[in-house]
Formats: sequence, C-alpha cells, structure tokens
Amino acid sequence: MTRPVERRAARRWIPRDLPWPIACRVAPGHEVAIVNLSAVGVLIAVAAPLPPGRAVTVHLVRSSRRVALAGAVARCYVASIARGSGARYHAGIAFSRWFEPLWELDSLGGEDEWAGGGHVGTS
Repeated sequence: MTRPVERRAARRWIPRDLPWPIACRVAPGHEVAIVNLSAVGVLIAVAAPLPPGRAVTVHLVRSSRRVALAGAVARCYVASIARGSGARYHAGIAFSRWFEPLWELDSLGGEDEWAGGGHVGTS
C-alpha cells in the first residue's frame, strides 16, 4: 500500500499549538471557531454553510493585533449534526496571499510574535 502524497502547501496549526491565543470572524457576518490555520488558509467551524467560491474576509484577532485576510471558500461540508443545535459545518478558506506571520512562525519553530512590519493584512 502506498502512502498518499502530501499536497499541503504549509504546516497546519491548531489553535492550542500557537504561541498566542487567536480568535476569528469571517465577514460578512459569521462568528466561527478555528479548526486549523496555516499560512495559506484556514479551516473553520461555522453554524451556516458557506458556498464554495464565495469571497470572504477572515479577521484574526490576537490581543491588540488585528489582521484582515482576503480569501475564498474552497470547500464546505457538514462536520456534525446534533439533535438540539442542528448541523455544524467546516469550511476551508484559501487566502488570496500568504499569511506571512504564520509562514515565518513555521520557519522559526514557533517563536514568532507577529513582530516587524510589512506583514500581509496587519494593522
């Protein structure tokens, strides 16, 4: 049996493995939870389905730092169904440009603190 070919363009981070807490919101109008995050996209848990191809803005928030990243929904599927709350979806969002601070975090072994200027979408 052959191993599947690794097609990922960047390391995936789950929120608890990041060196700083991070929150996420997807515009327009969705409060979400991060399943995993990479320099090229994010997988989120959301209450409503997001249609593939839809342009979105991902807002990442860390203490006093906010980042807005343009992207598009690459896929969306039912992740779970609960009797009381209904379906919960996972949506994969591909960023339009690399999220530089996370790309640098990959190369630094986890020590980056979003320091420096010129990062994609930082404010």
